[in-house]
Amino acid sequence: MGSKKLVFVLVMFLIASLTIFAAGEAEETASQDQTEIRLAWWTNEVRTAVTLESIALYEEMNPDVKIVPEYTGWGGYWDKLATQIAANDAPDVMQMVNNRLTEYVEGGILAALDDYDLDFDKVDTAALEEWTQKGSVYGLPAGLNGWGVLYNPDIFDQAGVGYPTVDWTWDDFEAMATEIHENTGLYGVSFVLMYQDLPFLAREAGYPLFSENGKSWGFTDYSFFEDYFAMMNRMHQAGALVEHTFTMENFNNWAANPMAFGEAAMVFIPSNQATPINAGVGKALPFMPVPGTAANNTMHLAAALAFTMNSASEQPEISADLVNFLTTEPEALAIQKANRGVPATAEARNYMLDQGLEPGLAASFDFVSVAAPISSPLEWVPNPGRAEINELCDEIFAKVMFGELSPAAAAKEFYNRGNEILGR
Repeated sequence: MGSKKLVFVLVMFLIASLTIFAAGEAEETASQDQTEIRLAWWTNEVRTAVTLESIALYEEMNPDVKIVPEYTGWGGYWDKLATQIAANDAPDVMQMVNNRLTEYVEGGILAALDDYDLDFDKVDTAALEEWTQKGSVYGLPAGLNGWGVLYNPDIFDQAGVGYPTVDWTWDDFEAMATEIHENTGLYGVSFVLMYQDLPFLAREAGYPLFSENGKSWGFTDYSFFEDYFAMMNRMHQAGALVEHTFTMENFNNWAANPMAFGEAAMVFIPSNQATPINAGVGKALPFMPVPGTAANNTMHLAAALAFTMNSASEQPEISADLVNFLTTEPEALAIQKANRGVPATAEARNYMLDQGLEPGLAASFDFVSVAAPISSPLEWVPNPGRAEINELCDEIFAKVMFGELSPAAAAKEFYNRGNEILGR
């Protein structure tokens, strides 16, 4: 190789090296210029996808911010969060469930959002109140939803059983589930956990769930607990209700639910979680409110999930802005497709309606429309023991399903231990 040619090659190599170095340095500088915050939520496959897409939109709109996602299943989420909190390493923004709000507020873990420039005035008042304690707002609701019953009309037709109606009762529910199983061999209902029905049961019996100070149940006659346990046990024994072992192992895994395979006629489910089941059966299934809720307007539409901010966040302004974005930005809520509930802002609901709703999403909007006229607010009595009450529901309900306790013994134990938890 000639000397001139060698010099030319060396020069070009040096230019290329400097260019690569400069590009890498620019990339590193850009990364250093970004503010990084962490967002945590419990999830399923659909929620993961839509939340990551929402994060991408936020980063596109705010290129100086990098969102680090942290997500896991329901049980793992709370265990991981407790460990992080103990180590003073909690995420900046956290998805929160309403019945754990008091414990996190009283523990000083969550920041009051009132001091930040958020779109509180856009959020439905009733939904915002569910996330207000001691005069301060601690979370912006991710959406409105409620526990309802998703049902498959094709299986009802196959069994020769009439469809449920808004004014159906628990007796109707049991009769339908049992007859469907007897006529088809399929499950009448899959996935029932007591804690979802607990508020309705008390209210239908004419009682508040808790006393005014939140230190005990709001009633002394707990016979409706026994009635509920006995009904569910009868269906479980008859094969009309899916095996409880399956329910315990597949909590929140709607894609694995028998409904998704056309093997069950009904399922108790949050109105924002039907997408995997609809995908399984290949069409959007209708919802019905919880049995017995029409008589006394005891149905409840909840803002059960919210995004909250870590009180120790080193980037509170950006963290608060992300909370606001995920809960009030119409485009972000449209991406999420009501996975966390029908939006709690009229602006976002109208935006999504104008865009047109796919059938499954329309069913969730329809459910809110049907449930709203027979709904009333739950009494809100802050008590850190509410999360323990849910765990007690799971424990006692399982003992009844597995024959370890009679319905009468279970009702008594549930009532007494519940009072102990609330009275601490």
